Amino acid sequence: MKKILFKLLTFALVISTVGLFACTANTGNSDDITDYTNYLEFNLLPDGTYSVGGKSGLDFVYIEKIEIPSTYNGKVVTQIVQDGFKGVTSLKEIVIPNSITTIGEYAFYDCNNLIYNVKDGLKYIGNEENKYLYLAAVVDTNITSATIDSNCRFIGEDVFDFCESLESVVMGNNVTTIGEDSFYYCKSLESVVMGNSVTTIRREAFYGCESLKEIEIPNSVTTIGDYAFEYCNNLKKVTIGDSVTTIGNSAFHNCISLESVVIPNGTTTIGSGAFEYCTSLESVVIPNSVTAIGNSAFNSCDNLTYNVQEGLKYLGNNENKYLYLAGVVDNKLTSATVLTACRFIGSLAFNDCYYLQSIVIGNNVTSIGSYAFSDCESLTSIKIPEGVTSIGNSAFIRCKGLISIEIPSTLTSIGNSVFVLCNGLTTITYKGTKSEWDAVAKGADWKLNVPATVVDCADGNVVIQ
Repeated sequence: MKKILFKLLTFALVISTVGLFACTANTGNSDDITDYTNYLEFNLLPDGTYSVGGKSGLDFVYIEKIEIPSTYNGKVVTQIVQDGFKGVTSLKEIVIPNSITTIGEYAFYDCNNLIYNVKDGLKYIGNEENKYLYLAAVVDTNITSATIDSNCRFIGEDVFDFCESLESVVMGNNVTTIGEDSFYYCKSLESVVMGNSVTTIRREAFYGCESLKEIEIPNSVTTIGDYAFEYCNNLKKVTIGDSVTTIGNSAFHNCISLESVVIPNGTTTIGSGAFEYCTSLESVVIPNSVTAIGNSAFNSCDNLTYNVQEGLKYLGNNENKYLYLAGVVDNKLTSATVLTACRFIGSLAFNDCYYLQSIVIGNNVTSIGSYAFSDCESLTSIKIPEGVTSIGNSAFIRCKGLISIEIPSTLTSIGNSVFVLCNGLTTITYKGTKSEWDAVAKGADWKLNVPATVVDCADGNVVIQ
């Protein structure tokens, strides 16, 4: 009897497994699929809309068509997540609804069998109403010019990468996103006309476009991604639109022909190395709206004209010429006073100032960049004022004469190796409480080989671990 029951249960299990597979895998005829949500994973976003991508393991299922719904559970589907359908090699058709406003990076990467809607040498995917929603690729990498359809809203990743003969591009006014590496190393590209709806220029979008001499970034753009225009060696003029809030890391790094830059009021973040090695750069305007400037943002800009005050070199704007401390006129100075108008002490600002014995830092400084005081061997003590929130990597490395330092309660982070080889540092005073000190983010080896054994806090000592 037990054997009979076991066989019946086994048979039922097999039947149910086959039925489940039939519901979740296509046998080759995409018309058999009516409920594509079996293949999709939805996540509710904070704004009350949904994001969508393929379910885990979809790349192992044979499916030729997916139609993304415009709504799910009565709410609008607005986003396709990064890598959402990556590697689904059996996929021949994907329908993207007009409700989609954001498509994550590499959402359709390695979907090598997709059938595209081809127009003017460009390959698109979309829906019945708009076949040209998403620009995915080119027909021929020897293309010399491109006019992107006026209905296109997204330029995908790697679309024109290494199209070395491409000379000109005109984007339709509905394009909102220029994808990562989309024009990577288009070395003949001379002319780019961006539409007035572009909001995001993603990472390395125009990397190595060495023939590009001028670019106008429209007022609609809010984000210029990391490395977006890096190594555009002949880029002389950049007009940055008024809505840009973020200039990414190394965004214009090594643009050796760039002569001047006006960063618009409203920009809040300038990334690390953003304009580093722009060796022809003569002038830059940094607005008061900026709240963060990354390490080496303007380093090795050898032709920059600075606003010099009391032996220190600043950058800024007409209202505040002393916003950013970039360096010193003479590294043999023995004392320095950072102006109260200054908000950022840049990386390497006092690097190799071997004779610097004393410094007064203005009360409006919020950050101290990496290597800012490296190798200031004669500096014996320093008081960092309240308001400073971050101390960058190796900021005081090899300050061999440093005996004491006072750190403000406003500090939230200390970088890596900040006090390495400060062999005389015996006193570290923190103006906040012990619990506040514990909450400060501390980089690796921040206190390596420091002789101080405790941090003196307002309510007692914390042993340095």
